Parts: sequence; structure tokens; C-alpha cells
Amino acid sequence: MSDYTERLWPPPLYWLAATGVVGTVGWVLAVSTPTLVVVVGTAVAAVLAVAGLVAVGSVEVGVRGGELVAGRAHVPLSMCGAVRALDASAARRARGVEADARAHLVIRPYVPCCVRADIDDPADPTPYWLVSARRPELVAAAAATGVGGPRPAEYGTMSAMARKKKSESPIQDAQAAGAQPSSGAGSKQLWKVYSKGATILSGVLTIQLAQKLWRAATRKEPPNSPEHPEIDVREAIMWALLSGAVAELVKVAVSRKTAQYWVRSTGNLPPDMDPIEK
Repeated sequence: MSDYTERLWPPPLYWLAATGVVGTVGWVLAVSTPTLVVVVGTAVAAVLAVAGLVAVGSVEVGVRGGELVAGRAHVPLSMCGAVRALDASAARRARGVEADARAHLVIRPYVPCCVRADIDDPADPTPYWLVSARRPELVAAAAATGVGGPRPAEYGTMSAMARKKKSESPIQDAQAAGAQPSSGAGSKQLWKVYSKGATILSGVLTIQLAQKLWRAATRKEPPNSPEHPEIDVREAIMWALLSGAVAELVKVAVSRKTAQYWVRSTGNLPPDMDPIEK
């Protein structure tokens, strides 16, 4: 059984448009607000723009491990009927005049082609999945090697509607994907290495990003020694606020990615994290 997955990253035009939006926000703030507001507002706009494009484009679609996946939704190929690649024209009709309101859709407007997978499960009211894909023929070919296999017993009493919901826990996802739970002193020492590496990476990224944002907003070099008495106090305060905000954002982003990688690799939370009570 062959696997094929791809991510639906936005094309360069979307990134260019996001850059234009951020630039517009910065220009509007520059002509009407103090420099501090310009720097912070532009930085926030940039972070939100990048986060939005990454959230939209990082979704993974295709065939993996005997399942059709679309983001965090998945369904066994044994529960699928025909899996067909749709060209741009057929995909446009499937999204429009031929659309069924009950279908499960993972659509990106900048990807013209789609894959349609019929759902062969009497317990599921969803008639089919319609998923954007840049190479739909490869997704369909990968699915063809797995369709028709034995119906897994663990899915016998569970509808595809229930299976395609987001997992309650990333730890369960990792263990289901084959990660072996680990614990003990070795794991703690390894996590310390991971954590130290994440801290170093955060520091490097913080410096680079903060400096770039400062130069873009002020057209000047950032102050090397904000505490120096010859540095204007407003400039020192603005640099402290900007670098502090960037440091916290980068720390959270890098730490989350490191913890997620640990969970996917070991099937456990990092040693210094406790489960969140729900």
C-alpha cells in the first residue's frame, strides 16, 4: 500500500497580499499614531497574517496508513467507495451546482483541483468527502491500492462521522500512529536536551525577528545598549516592549512545536507537563 500526502500551502500571491496588508497597517499607523504604536501594531499585524496563512495552508491531505486524511479528519479506505480525481472544471461543478450540503469539505480557493471520496458506511449520513489537492491523481492512485481491503473490526460499530471528528487528545493520536510511550530518567534527560535546544533557537529567532521589525518600522538600527544614558528613553522603552513581545511569541511557538514533536515521538507529554483537567 503506497501513501501520498501534500500540504495546501497558499501560493506566493497570498503571501504578497498579506505583506501588502501589513504594510498598509503600518502606513496607516505611521501617519496617525506615535512610533511605539506603529512598531507594536505592525508587529501584531505581521504575526497575525503569518499565523493565518500557516493555519490555512498547513492542512495535510492525502492517503496515509490505510486512511484518507484531510487535516485532522480521517476515514479508513475500507469505508470509502470510489475515490476520484477531479480536474479544475469538475471540481468547480462539485463545489457549486453539484454540491451536497451533507458532504464533508476541506476546500482551499487557491487549489483548483479536488479529490472526491464516496463514503460507504450506512451509519454515516455524509455521502462523500470533497478535498482540495494539487495532485489529485496521486491521491486517487494511493487510495486505489488500499480500497477493498478487509474492514477493520475496530471500526465495525463506529460511524465515519464519529471517526472524522478531531481527536480528544494528541497523545491518543500519537499512540494510535505507533508511538511507544516512554518514561524514566532517560526520557527526562532527553527532554532537557530538547528544552535547552528550543530555548537557544528561541533566542536566535527573537533577536533576528525583533531587529527586522525594528528596521522595517523605524528605518533605523535597533539600539545595542538600551540602558545607555545617551539613548533616548522613548526609543529604549519601545525596543524593550518590541523585543519582549517578540520573545514571548517566539518562545510560545517554539515550545509548542517542541512539545508536539515530543508527543508524536514518544506518545507521552513532556516530563515537566501535566495533563490539563477538562
